[in-house]
Amino acid sequence: MQLTVLLNKKGFTPLEKADNEAESGSAGTRNGMTTTSLSCWLVQHPSGKDSRQAGMTEGGFTLIEVMIAMVVSLLVFFALMQTALVSIDSNMKNNLRDEAANIAAMRMEQARNLRYTLSTDNLISDAVGTLPAVDLSGNTSCPATPAPFAAGVLEPRNIRSITANFCTNRTVTAIDSNTKRVTIRVGWKWRNEDFNHNISTIVRIQSG
Repeated sequence: MQLTVLLNKKGFTPLEKADNEAESGSAGTRNGMTTTSLSCWLVQHPSGKDSRQAGMTEGGFTLIEVMIAMVVSLLVFFALMQTALVSIDSNMKNNLRDEAANIAAMRMEQARNLRYTLSTDNLISDAVGTLPAVDLSGNTSCPATPAPFAAGVLEPRNIRSITANFCTNRTVTAIDSNTKRVTIRVGWKWRNEDFNHNISTIVRIQSG
C-alpha cells in the first residue's frame, strides 16, 4: 500500500511534531506560530495491490522470460522438423519398395512369356551378352549385399522427382527335366543402404 504523509508548515515529521508538542505543552502552537494538523491516509490500488506491484504486473515480460520462451519454441520446432524428416524418409522407402515389387512382377511376367518347350528353351538366367541383360558388376546403383549383381537389367524410375535405379536379375534353376524355378531379384539403394526384393515361381514345360 502507498502511504501519503502531509507535513506541517515548518517541515516537522510526525514524530518530531509529537516531541515538540510534548515539550511545549501545546498541540497547536510553538513559539507563537500556528501549525497545521498532520494528516495521513493510505491509498490503495483498485486491484488490491500497491502501485509498485501493479507496475510489475502490467510492465510485460522480462528479457529472461523472452529468452526462455524462445529456447522452448526452438526445441519444439526442431522436434517437429525431425519428426517430419523421419516421416518423409519412411514414406520414400515405402514408395521404392512398392516400385520394386512392380518391377519384379513385370520381369516375372516376361519370364512366363518366354518359350519353354522340348524343342526350344528360352527360359534361361540373365547373362552378359544375352539381351536385354547387361553387365551390372560395376554399377554403383546395385546393392552389394547379400551378393553383388553380375548381370541383369537396369530399370530406372522417377519417383517424386528423384531418379531411382533398380537392378534386376533373373535366375533360372532346373528342378527336373520338365520344371524350372524362376527367381527374380530386384535391388536398389537409398541413402547408402542396400535393399532387395525377391520373388520366385515354378514354371512347367509347355506343350508343343
